[in-house]
Formats: sequence, C-alpha cells, structure tokens
Amino acid sequence: MGKIRFLSESLINKIAAGEVIERPASVVKELLENSLDAQATSITVTVRHGGRELIRIADNGEGMDREDAERALQRHATSKIGSLEDICRIRSFGFRGEALPSIAAVSLLSLLTRRRDTATGTEIKVRGGNIESIHEAGIATGTTVEVADLFFNTPARRKFLRTERAEFGAIVDIVQTLTLGNPPVAFRLIRDEKIIGEYPSCMSLRERVAQIHEEEIVKALIPLQVKSGEVQIAGFVTDPGVSRINRTGQYFFINNRPVKSPALAFAVQQGYGEMLPHNRFPLAFLFFDISSARVDVNVHPAKREVRIDQERDVQKLLIDAIRETLHTQTKFPRVRLAGPYENSREAPSSFTRGKETDSTLYPQCSGSLALDMVNDSLAAVYAADGSTDPNPDGAMGVPNVPASGQGLRANDLRRGTSPRIIGQFQATYIIADYEGTLLIIDQHAAHERIVYEKILDVLMNRHAPSQRRLIPITFCLDYREQEILQEYLPMLEQIGFGINDLGRNTYSIDAVPSFLDTADPKRFILDYLHDALAGHIPRAVEEKQKALAAGIACKSQTVKGSSYLAAEKMAYLVTRLFQTTQPFVCPHGRPTCITITKEDLGRQFGRK
Repeated sequence: MGKIRFLSESLINKIAAGEVIERPASVVKELLENSLDAQATSITVTVRHGGRELIRIADNGEGMDREDAERALQRHATSKIGSLEDICRIRSFGFRGEALPSIAAVSLLSLLTRRRDTATGTEIKVRGGNIESIHEAGIATGTTVEVADLFFNTPARRKFLRTERAEFGAIVDIVQTLTLGNPPVAFRLIRDEKIIGEYPSCMSLRERVAQIHEEEIVKALIPLQVKSGEVQIAGFVTDPGVSRINRTGQYFFINNRPVKSPALAFAVQQGYGEMLPHNRFPLAFLFFDISSARVDVNVHPAKREVRIDQERDVQKLLIDAIRETLHTQTKFPRVRLAGPYENSREAPSSFTRGKETDSTLYPQCSGSLALDMVNDSLAAVYAADGSTDPNPDGAMGVPNVPASGQGLRANDLRRGTSPRIIGQFQATYIIADYEGTLLIIDQHAAHERIVYEKILDVLMNRHAPSQRRLIPITFCLDYREQEILQEYLPMLEQIGFGINDLGRNTYSIDAVPSFLDTADPKRFILDYLHDALAGHIPRAVEEKQKALAAGIACKSQTVKGSSYLAAEKMAYLVTRLFQTTQPFVCPHGRPTCITITKEDLGRQFGRK
C-alpha cells in the first residue's frame, strides 16, 4: 500500500485555519473586513476573556439569504471574484473565501444573517467545521457572527495564546486601524459587557484621528496630498515636534486596505530627513490610491503585506511630498530656554559652542558656568546611593575597584594599583592609565551603566525618592496604552513616578524620580508604553525591570558627549564604573571602555 494519502476535509480546514487564524485578533480582523465588504455603516465588536470565550461581530450590512449563508461556510466560496482576471483588480478586503470556514473549523460558530428584501433571516450553527443546524430566525437586517471557545479542538494553538490583556490589546489595534481607514462607519467595542471604545460615524479623517488620539497629535496634523499618474497619496503626517520612539503611530492604507510596509515607512523617514531627532519617528495616516494592476494583494495568508509594481516610484513620490509639505506648512521651531532665562524677555544674544560647552545641553550658559553645570550632573548618582561628592579638594586618587570584561581580567583592578586619569579627548572620552594599559572610556556610556545599576537596585530592593511637581503634567492615552500602563504602573511607582487616573482616558504625573527631573517625564512614559506596544519590552518580570532601568538611565541626568569634566569628576566616574557588575558595556550593549596595551602600541610603531 502506498504512503501517499488524501487528507480529510476536516484536517484540511484545520491546516488552513492555522495559516489564516493565528489568534483572536485574526478572527476580529477577518470578520470586520467581511462587514466592511458588505457595506455596513455600523459595526459592534463584543469580546469576552480576550476573545478566547467569545467574539461577536454584528453589522447592518447587506446580509445574505439562506443559500449564500450556507455557501459562505464552504472553503473557496466567495462573491468577490469570479475569474483569474479579477485577482488583478481586487478592491475588496476578502476574496479567497477562506476566512469564515477557517474560523468555523476551530470554534463553535453561529451565523445569523438577513437581507433587507427578505422577511426572515437564517441562523446556522457550526461546531469544529461541521454544520449542526440551519433554521429561520427573526433578526434585523445585516449579519452577526458569534465565535465561541476558539481553538477548542486545537489545544496546541490555544496553549500558545498570550494573556487576556495582550490578546485584547491586539484586538483593539485591529479595530482602531480599521476605524481609521473607514471614517463614515460607526464602530463600537465592548469588552466583558463594558463599552471600551465608541467611534461614531464622521466625515473626515481628522475627526477620526481625534476620536482615537490625544489633542496634541490632532493639533500637529499636517495635511498631505499629491498625485502623479496612477498613484495618489492623501492623509496626514505630524509636525516634527510630535514623534514617537518607534513606528506604532504610522498607518498605511493601499486602496483602503491597511498594510505593513517597511518600504513606505522608510520613505516617510527619508522625507523628514534631519528635521527629526535621532531614533524618533513621526506619526502618519496615509492613504495610497494605486491602480489595481500595480498592486498584488495575494502575497500573505492574512493579507498584511502587498507588493507594488515600481515601488521606488511610489517611495520617491512620498518622500518628495513630505519634504514639500514640511517646508511649506511647518513653522520655525520654538526654542524653550531653561534656567535663569525661562519666562524672561531677555536671552543671551549668542551661545558659546565647541570647547567651552555643549550648547544642546545647556543653551542658556557659556564659559565657566556651563562647565560647572556639566560637572554637577553627576550629583544624581551621588544622591541615588547616599554617597558624597568624591575628592572635594580635587585629589586625583582613585580607590582600588573590581572589574571584569574585555581587555582586563576580573579582579585585575582589585589587586592592582588605581587607574591614573590622564585627561579627556574631544570632551567625550576619558583617558586613563592602568599598569601600562591605556583605558579609553566613553563617559556617557559609563555613566549610563552606573545609573542603570542604581535604578535596577531600586526596582528590585526598595522604593526611590520622588520629586513632587508644582504643576502636574496631564496626558491622554488610548485603550491599548492604558492597558500597558496598568501592567507597568507598579514598577513606575516604585522608581518614583506619581501617576493618577483622572478619568476619561486622562492621566497626570505629579511626581517623578529624583534622577529624572531634567527629562521630559511625559515623553519618557509615552516612549516606554509605545516600546511595550511594539513588543520591544520583554514579558518576564526581571527583563521588564532591566528594560525600564535602561530607559531611565538613557533619559536621566547622565553626562553627555562633548561635556568637559573636572578631574575629580572623571576620577569618580571611572571608580564607580569599575564597581558595577558589568563595567564594559552600557545597558544598550555598547562598549563603555576599550583598552590598548603597551604591546599593541609597540606593534603599531614597529617596535616589535
């Protein structure tokens, strides 16, 4: 008997479901797209227990008669295409006829539907892909699909689902994305009998953005519109002053289909060029109308990706449009002065640059005053561990300290003499001599490592002191951001943040960690939440703590490059660096110190 056999229809359906239905959010996406294809103007999404127990999508669309309802549950049955040529001009969301039967194959599914021109509707119940009953039902026009006990017959898939909070967060992402793409359609999202999001029908994209995002983002929206040949781009980008730490605020729609496109994301970044700070990303809500013949949507089972013919032309059009829009519609940036010139009519007529100070850090100072402020930036480290400023008389001595890492063995510094500070190079690198080995230390990376370990110690062992704010900072969060904040709030409070829920998606910051008082606490919180939304924050508790500590260390009063330090400050920094558990790398993995031995120099100069 041969080894090759035909798979059963049930097994085929489950395999197909594994490609299309990855998690509860996949179910919501497919069913919402069906509702939109049915010309629905009102859609309600109901979810229980993160979608594991129940997902219900109810719409007021065209509905189906009994015959079409039965066919819709069969694989490769669709009303969207009828020939091979139709694939080249797809404008609907669905077209393969796989979603509904794939969902039915791994759940308990109930389909209720009625056309406007019929007196009664149809109800079909399906269990694991097998139709159990079909009968008439008195229901309103439209379609309601209930999906219960998802993955009940595929326990391996169910086992790998994430927490209810994470799964529901993915559902919110799907709903908000499709909401942005369809302003005329009213959406409602209900979780465990509580209305989470309500998005009434509106006439413009700007109104829709205002329903989801805070006022600061809406005010920063800059309209963009351009057309060239078969490509038209319309939507909004944000003023360079409003940005995120990642691309979670970028939405692209090609022929009204939401897509993930690294090529378009790259074009957006190129369009902004140097107008954005390093590693910051603008928000974008962009719609591309491209001839269907140039777009292939049949690439990914979940239709998340598309291919565009002559994609570089589309990229260039977007880059040029963003550059032109920013140059013609943005205003000159406002410089916010700190210190003695804040809220003052008088400001310094010129700023000293180069050797005397880093003007980006202390624009209000010059000369010796700026140098003193840079030197004093180490005070946060002293305060964090209760130590005092070392060597108050300017002594150069550095106590023996342990070290480990590349170039030096563990315990080398513990047994040997102290490193001797030689000086600074380019106001960025500390040069020291240790028993014939030249140490070149990146002062910013070194200080980050010191602060990082102090913050990590606070997170693991005790509460950090807070600095109360005279005027609290308020900010708004969408539902996904609120869920992430609730998850990380205990850790944020432990390191010294005071965050209050004011209701109606609004929060306030009335206290910040003492070592973060010069940073923008609102930006730090939002950056951290967006990193978590993008999946860049680990799920394990210890790893979460490390990620939080690394983020704060980066934003705290660490010594920056191009900052001149007094000799005793350099000595203290080197001492503290080699007292850390991992002195040769910063929290982000960059080296803090490189070594050059006497033998290395001898080889370079041809002495050996």
